[in-house]
Amino acid sequence: MPGNFHEIPDDVAAAWPDPNYDNPRNHRAWLPEFAIVFLAVSTILVAGRLYERGMKRAGGWGLDDVLISSGWLFSCGLSVVACIDGAWYGLGRHTWDVRPEWYSGAALMGWLAQVLFLTSTCCTKCSVLLFYRRMVKDTGRWKYAIWTAIGLTAAYWLGFLLAYCLICRPLDAYWLSYNQGYDEPFQCIHGDVLTIFVGVLSVISDVYVVVLPFVILQSFDLEVPRRQKVALDIIFSLSIIVAGAGIARTYYLWKINRTYDTSWVGFDLFTWSLVECHLAIIFACAPSLRAFIRRYLGESLSRRFTSSLSNSKQTKSNTTPREGEERLAPSDTKYTAAAPKGPRFGVSIEHDSDGSLRTNSSDAEPAIRNAEDYELYNLRQLDKHGRMRSNTSESISQYHGDPKKRHDVDSAPSARGLARTDDNAPPI
Repeated sequence: MPGNFHEIPDDVAAAWPDPNYDNPRNHRAWLPEFAIVFLAVSTILVAGRLYERGMKRAGGWGLDDVLISSGWLFSCGLSVVACIDGAWYGLGRHTWDVRPEWYSGAALMGWLAQVLFLTSTCCTKCSVLLFYRRMVKDTGRWKYAIWTAIGLTAAYWLGFLLAYCLICRPLDAYWLSYNQGYDEPFQCIHGDVLTIFVGVLSVISDVYVVVLPFVILQSFDLEVPRRQKVALDIIFSLSIIVAGAGIARTYYLWKINRTYDTSWVGFDLFTWSLVECHLAIIFACAPSLRAFIRRYLGESLSRRFTSSLSNSKQTKSNTTPREGEERLAPSDTKYTAAAPKGPRFGVSIEHDSDGSLRTNSSDAEPAIRNAEDYELYNLRQLDKHGRMRSNTSESISQYHGDPKKRHDVDSAPSARGLARTDDNAPPI
């Protein structure tokens, strides 16, 4: 019979349990949700890629964008076919729990899935190869290697598309022949060898597309920063998952040709087909989204990390006693710093691990821990009340502008030698 369905011998059918069409045993019904999740992720990434290209943040429009968009459209069709087959034609059930009138629709969904998968993955692979073409520019041998791969991929797609379209004469006999009342003459070729051959060549092309960028990055000095090269290496390494999904899909192509429980094994075949198809699109779009990640996510994550690190250091500085100091109990505290009248300076002083001073923006008063802190406090108070001469004002501006001109703790005058310059200044 055409397709991957086989005529079931009487002895095999007799060994099966009684059919349960309404409440099938071990029914796997989660394929529609699975397909929708992968489709949503790939849609977001494709839209982000096209947006970045349209805004000229990740290069201009190119043929690779047209191909990745085409691959995404065909992946949408594959996801819809998977949902229909799982919801209406018994995909995920055992064959003995599938109604005979569903066989024709299941065969049609299987034929559509093969054509959609073939077209989607070939468009995605050609898009990735054209992206490599952008990286190597006019380098001779890599240019020819990439164009050769594109030509072989296009020939592979065209050849097997024709094979699928000519698998039966007339073509609709591929699925209509499963109807009990179909009596039209037809001729079909055996599809077992064809499907296995398609799966093996698909895996080989996956491996080629994954390995090629590693060879390019290692053998050719690309005009990209080192950090970008590392990011590309990570993305291309993750693309090996696509080849792994292709190997799993090829295994189930082989298995479905050697079982009578085709609707049950076909569920696994559809699952791995969706994984390979959508992951290929996701990883193909990832390099083009680096500008989006750096622009919208990088700054947010950087601010969050810096704020968290600053708060952690400030808490540790305020709660951990310095070496050689003792923590004072509340009853031992004799002096408190009076709050200055008027606006606060908004600068707190912290000590790094090397003992150097560091100022951070804050709404709290500066913490006075040593002679240098006390001197800095007095200088700020004099600047606030206008009691310093012009040369002192210039010294303060230089202090704020060049961190190298800050006083060192060792060269700071002793606290005992400092005269009070403000009645509100807290004692040491």
